[in-house]
Amino acid sequence: MRFLFLASVMLLPLSVLPATIKIACIGDSITYGQRIADREENCYPAKLQQLLGIGYEVKNFGVIGTTAQEGHWKSYNRTKSFKDSLAYEPDIVLLMLGTNDTKDRYWKGESTYRKDIQHIIDSYKALPNAPEVILLTPPKAFSSSFHIHDASILKEREILTTLPYAVIDIYAIMEKDRSFISADGIHPNGKGAEYIAKAIFKYLCREAKPEA
Repeated sequence: MRFLFLASVMLLPLSVLPATIKIACIGDSITYGQRIADREENCYPAKLQQLLGIGYEVKNFGVIGTTAQEGHWKSYNRTKSFKDSLAYEPDIVLLMLGTNDTKDRYWKGESTYRKDIQHIIDSYKALPNAPEVILLTPPKAFSSSFHIHDASILKEREILTTLPYAVIDIYAIMEKDRSFISADGIHPNGKGAEYIAKAIFKYLCREAKPEA
């Protein structure tokens, strides 16, 4: 894993600095930053970029309303952002999809969610550089706004933890404090986005520590 942090490169001359590590943030409106004031600066991908700083490029490929499950017009794999994210050839993929999947009109069951989220993962792993894929569990739904069901999000959370990839449990972070979530009970606010970014940063820093 090619993690390299600011503390380790501050004293290096520019001529020997490594190539920029590219991070693709894949997801729905939560990744996009819906309901966040000045989302371009305050969504979680932007906050993560601020934390990581030099040597990293974090891009937001979130698309409002999209799902992991395939076969309909809101499927993430039908979007231009999906194609753009593959063309970006990221080194790290942060994948958070599932909130919209829980809507009655999209939910086809746990086996379909598992199959289709794996299909998205496989699409990234098939890239020439085989990027590291890190799964983010969707945050807790504090309301049934937009016909989103927290019970199904919990099922998705369980599925994601059984897949052979790193998982950052955003659900656990968000359920601790309702103030992380906007008035609609679904979307993280600016404070919540910052905590998501900090959780990812903490994970990446831990992974970057050299073995003893």
